[in-house]
Amino acid sequence: MDIGLIIKGKDTTERLEEGGKWNGMCTHRVRVTEKGEINPELVEWLKEAYESAGYAHTTIHLLYSSMEVV
Repeated sequence: MDIGLIIKGKDTTERLEEGGKWNGMCTHRVRVTEKGEINPELVEWLKEAYESAGYAHTTIHLLYSSMEVV
């Protein structure tokens, strides 16, 4: 699964890739290939993206708490 994020000004890492070539609407891309990759690091990036877009922190907490990966 690929997750596209918009986090302007955020440096890329080995895992948090540049997203523009993959999807012009996203600044970053995270590839998730196994359940263990859905972890606190990814949740923090999701929080950053949501908060910068004006969404509430609790939305991400609820999403992560109820997420089931098969």
